[in-house]
Amino acid sequence: MNNNEPDSVTFAEKWRGSWMLTVLGGIYLVGELGHYLIGVISRDVAEDLHFGDLGCFERPDVPGIHFGICENANTSDICTNITNEHGTFACEWQYTGLGLDYQLLAGPSFMAVFTVAGIFWGIAGDKTNRVYLLFAATLLFSISTACTGLCQKFWHVIVCRVVQGVGVAACSPLAAGMICDVFGQKRRGTAMSLYNCGMYIGYGLSYAVGTYVTQANLFNEGWRATFVISGIPGIVLAFLLLITVRDPEPKPTESPVEEKGAKEASYTYEAVHSYSAHPDGGTDDTESLISNHQEQTASQAGRMESDWRQCFRFVTLYLILAACLRRSAGYTLRYNSALYFQVYYPGLDVGWWLTAIYCIGGVLGSVLGGVTSDMLVNKLGVKARAVVLAVGQLVATPFSVLMFYMDPPYVFIPQTVGYLFGAMWFGAMFTILVEIIPSSIRSTAFGVAFFIMENFGGNFPVIVHHLSDILGYRLALVIMYPGELILSKIAYVQALSNNQHKQQDESASNDNVLCCLFLQVLSSSF
Repeated sequence: MNNNEPDSVTFAEKWRGSWMLTVLGGIYLVGELGHYLIGVISRDVAEDLHFGDLGCFERPDVPGIHFGICENANTSDICTNITNEHGTFACEWQYTGLGLDYQLLAGPSFMAVFTVAGIFWGIAGDKTNRVYLLFAATLLFSISTACTGLCQKFWHVIVCRVVQGVGVAACSPLAAGMICDVFGQKRRGTAMSLYNCGMYIGYGLSYAVGTYVTQANLFNEGWRATFVISGIPGIVLAFLLLITVRDPEPKPTESPVEEKGAKEASYTYEAVHSYSAHPDGGTDDTESLISNHQEQTASQAGRMESDWRQCFRFVTLYLILAACLRRSAGYTLRYNSALYFQVYYPGLDVGWWLTAIYCIGGVLGSVLGGVTSDMLVNKLGVKARAVVLAVGQLVATPFSVLMFYMDPPYVFIPQTVGYLFGAMWFGAMFTILVEIIPSSIRSTAFGVAFFIMENFGGNFPVIVHHLSDILGYRLALVIMYPGELILSKIAYVQALSNNQHKQQDESASNDNVLCCLFLQVLSSSF
């Protein structure tokens, strides 16, 4: 497939590319479904396994309860002695599904290995068949999701989350490289956005699956059956990937960085080849071959170091910072959406509402961001995608604030609009990274990028628990979601402004050189 001539792509190649994108998106979908399921049914799991905070809840089977009558009770004695107008006990003391235990379960237990494993999957993806790797990873996280339903203690769930994190970590570093190798620059943003729709659909479906499958109490197993059922589709998709998808040949992107690197590599190769073909008179052929090999090795090492230097330009670092903040905001919302409504609107059925908002809004926003950036990229270059990112977060912020200060059902209007514009970031963001990262280290660099973003984004929301103790749950979420959207927008703008100073972007400090050498050694040791 010729990236520079998209019109020359045959129908068969288009079909194979579309099918590969569908399978990769499906794998991402089931991975994210299992990832976020704990946030929807944590209260059921906590009640069964006894972990986290305790709180006072209204009894749904008792009539005549005034809304919020139980909310302010902070001890078991007070809670269990509250009665309704008929003298019937109206409240019960139960596990909330919140607390430090839950925040550790939802975030760090998954992220601690997810981030590190992403680097190793990326390194392996640059050196071996990505389809085989993704097949093994999909089996791993699917089986661990299903095994969560068999857990009998809190630490059992922690172990399953750890294994799940190892498997899901392979999805984006491997898939991003495969998509970049199949789709040219004019379609790459749209393709990445369609792939990332799997994340939004999986996250959205977690509300419907977690709520209604658990309520169905299949086989009288409650939340346990939900995890088992959620792990099955991934096993099917893993074998479908293995049988029907082949690993595309790596192709360089059309970015100026790649073109410059390719020319330098070509000149170096020609010089070495010329030396080998016409050695100096009197030089032994064996010595010339050894010298030729040494020069080729030095040239490869120099190109590898140069490739890693490109990853530490100012524009790249600002984009990673923006992604860290945006990722943290996203995880805050995902881990707390269902619990927010359970705390402030107990008894309200929001399963289908949240599923529709996060599936439809997420998909439309992701596709809108990718298509828009593809339309603008030919006129403005890579910075067009950063413009889309900044504008999307700016529009999303005020609606994201309103969603915490409006009551149902009106709250779902700003929640939908805010999530739609907020979702524009993901596909465009990773398309930018694909286009500025050299192809020779693409999967490894993606693994490193995910290590940074997910460590910050996945672990920082733990402070919601501490902020809640000081400011209350609602205000803590406002600070951690809309607040971080604003900060990410500022970082995107900085990336745009710094991209104008090319000489500054291309210069590397001594610290950056050390980082490049470290990453080079790390990648070459596997």
